[in-house]
Amino acid sequence: MDEVTLDIEDFDDRDGSVIKIVIDGKSDMERWHHDLEVAAVKVLLQGILRENYSEHGKSNEDYYRELNEIQVMLDELKRK
Repeated sequence: MDEVTLDIEDFDDRDGSVIKIVIDGKSDMERWHHDLEVAAVKVLLQGILRENYSEHGKSNEDYYRELNEIQVMLDELKRK
């Protein structure tokens, strides 16, 4: 798989902040493109910073709870 880029568009609508993510890259997996999805998830996870949570009114507990939810999802994927 070649390099994967994400185009993240951030805009506000009536209900608050909304983002749109476009994954751009060449997949080595016909039809499902899971390799691109995994690459995109890794890029997104690398951008998560605890400091950004506190700057926007979220607590450390919120941050760690959400990371734990991600870990549970990863553990379930490993068992499949």
